Amino acid sequence: GIRLLFWAFSLFLFWIIDTEKVTGTFNIKIWWLALPIFILIISRLLPFFHWGEFPLGADAGTYLKEYRFLSPNILYALYITLNLLLGLTVYLVTEKYFNKTAAFFSFLIFSLSTSQFLVYWLVYGKMMAAAIFSLLALYYLKSKPWLAIPLIGLISVIHPPTALPLILLLILSLIFMPNKKEIFFIIILSVALALHLGWGDFIRYLEYTRDYLSTNYPLGITALFNGHFVDLDFYQSFLALFYLPFALLAIVRMAKEKNFNYLFLYLVANALLVYFNFVFHNRFIILLDLTAIILAGPVFSNFALNFLFFIFART
Repeated sequence: GIRLLFWAFSLFLFWIIDTEKVTGTFNIKIWWLALPIFILIISRLLPFFHWGEFPLGADAGTYLKEYRFLSPNILYALYITLNLLLGLTVYLVTEKYFNKTAAFFSFLIFSLSTSQFLVYWLVYGKMMAAAIFSLLALYYLKSKPWLAIPLIGLISVIHPPTALPLILLLILSLIFMPNKKEIFFIIILSVALALHLGWGDFIRYLEYTRDYLSTNYPLGITALFNGHFVDLDFYQSFLALFYLPFALLAIVRMAKEKNFNYLFLYLVANALLVYFNFVFHNRFIILLDLTAIILAGPVFSNFALNFLFFIFART
């Protein structure tokens, strides 16, 4: 039933955008950002009012022990700020690749996203910080690609698996980007720096893979190997249902126009890691989701304009 509604909505979306040709854009003002910021802060505070003493997931206890020199209130405030910074980084990257209107709608989608709320509630703080630097790497790859090297190194220290899609993105860029020589040297330096800084974690991931493959899939090892997050089927069926059609249309358009930019290739890199069940593959759904949110922004903006025209032009 849900999937049927999904495809029905998708067909309606495609029909609206493809049949109504509206030129122009929303005149986005800076104060418009108050709306997604307000939604983001309120939604992130709701668990504290609903669940009281234990508002967030089990990993919250780990961070409270690791940073015991901070009071819980300060730590939670910093964590909410980190999530807000992630949303603002989504805005910056969308503006860099598209425009300010698309950036506003991507930020709005991020603030309403149930999948990103789940990431917040599960307290994946280190991955959230690494995701911010990953998006910044995408931001600078468009104009100053060499800055990706220190960012990948930093990610390798904070949360090593999050660096993997960026390295895979750079490898894919050797096929689709014109500056192949520059990208090749960036790959060599990035991989060397990532392995140097995250060697211990890299060895541990190989051990996880070995244990997973050699112990007949015990439940604990399986959950660890999968990444302790929802699988792709649940994600696309429930968590991201309302904006996946917009992202899907953006992907189709970019592929049709052969617009294989870094954002598109980053989506492909994460999709490959998820599809082929790489170690911690479900965690890469989080990064896949962030990319889908960014890609959905410009299409949602176009849809909103066409929908308003569709409604008011017939009244």
